Amino acid sequence: MEIIEPDQTFSQPTPAYLQPVPYFKAVLFWGISSLLVCWWFVGLGLVLEIITLVLAGKGKGIYQAQPLGYIKGSYRKLKIGEICAIAGIGLSILSLVFLLIRRILVGAFFSLFSGYDFISSLFPRW
Repeated sequence: MEIIEPDQTFSQPTPAYLQPVPYFKAVLFWGISSLLVCWWFVGLGLVLEIITLVLAGKGKGIYQAQPLGYIKGSYRKLKIGEICAIAGIGLSILSLVFLLIRRILVGAFFSLFSGYDFISSLFPRW
């Protein structure tokens, strides 16, 4: 029978040095960039946010496979970048709604002075 020492564990082996979680810098950079871009360029913001969420998912999967081999701080930064991307998606959708409302209101305003019936062009009679 084999005697197990108290300090022996059957968990994952710890590497000699800890390394940062893959993609954490890219996720943090693109997450913050998407927050800055989403108000002015809605399409570009949505593309950046989707890329950020895909990279964050990959990084989280790699970290969860062996959490003892990675630096905790880099995992936190990965989660912060993911949160920024999720917030950016919400702001992009909000910006898109404001853009549509503004176009409808400006179109309705100019149709008052041009003689063009903008409202009935939005809702044609069948």
